Amino acid sequence: MKILILGKGKIAEKFNLMNPGNISIYNYSIRDLISNSYNSSEFNSIVKSVDVIIYLGYHHKSFFGNYRFLLKILKGLKKNEWEGNFIFFNTQSSISESIIKKRNYDKPKVNFDIYSFTKKLQSKILYKFENHIKIFELYLPVVIGKGSNAESFYDRLTYYNEISFPNKGKNRIAYLDIDLLTTWLWRQIGNQVIDGKSQLERKLYLYEFISTPHDILSMKYEKLGIDFSSVIFIDFNLKYDYSSSYMSEIKFRFKKSILGLLVVILKEQVCLLLNKPVSSNAVEIIKKDFKLHYKVNEDEYFFYSRSIFLELVPFKVLKIYR
Repeated sequence: MKILILGKGKIAEKFNLMNPGNISIYNYSIRDLISNSYNSSEFNSIVKSVDVIIYLGYHHKSFFGNYRFLLKILKGLKKNEWEGNFIFFNTQSSISESIIKKRNYDKPKVNFDIYSFTKKLQSKILYKFENHIKIFELYLPVVIGKGSNAESFYDRLTYYNEISFPNKGKNRIAYLDIDLLTTWLWRQIGNQVIDGKSQLERKLYLYEFISTPHDILSMKYEKLGIDFSSVIFIDFNLKYDYSSSYMSEIKFRFKKSILGLLVVILKEQVCLLLNKPVSSNAVEIIKKDFKLHYKVNEDEYFFYSRSIFLELVPFKVLKIYR
């Protein structure tokens, strides 16, 4: 069996490590593919020969690149009458309007997220090819576990003894352990390739358990031997905490608007033309670490101010057990 992974994040890394040894795995970075930093003839040959393609990647600095590359791959597969299995990883944020309920005080006029918007567009592209290619679309909740971004976020919060969270961190969040996910994926791919009988679906929402940031942190503090009762959770509101001044309100609303998205895309294109890296706020984030008080930023606020309701997911939901 041959597998092509498009994307080089933590899930791809874990998946590679679990290779039983008799599977040929080819792994390409979406960033390299979109920027054409690869051997195209070699890549095209691999695409035609594999049994499974796992599309994990996302280029954070190329809105149009994400759209064009997925379309290019699918057109090529259709043209070559490829008979393999195409597994696309989506995110719950792309269907958040359906499955997440907001608290009464959280009524933002605009909440535009470029990542979720890109995933929605890519999902529409998949729909156009589903009659020609065997497509499975997996929607993921918050992926935790060693090496995941969410795990690093919660680990970082253990440095603080005062944390500002919507609803004091007690909103319901769906989680899935990264090792459990990759183990499950290996099993389903094997079953699908061998006899076509697996738990994979055209659209499938995966999760392991429902918990709250408050309870996740409680378990982490317990493992560290720290008295969690000493941690102060402060409830706060978008209206009062991010609208301290008229100008800050305008800046925040602009960042979350469609016009703000267009400015980001324009900036990307200019940087590409000038061959300059798109700026990042990574240094700023690092500087915020190791303080006594932590307050979620604007993007984190929109996520943690809402609770998930799995019964509202518009397609099949699957709980993965250990």
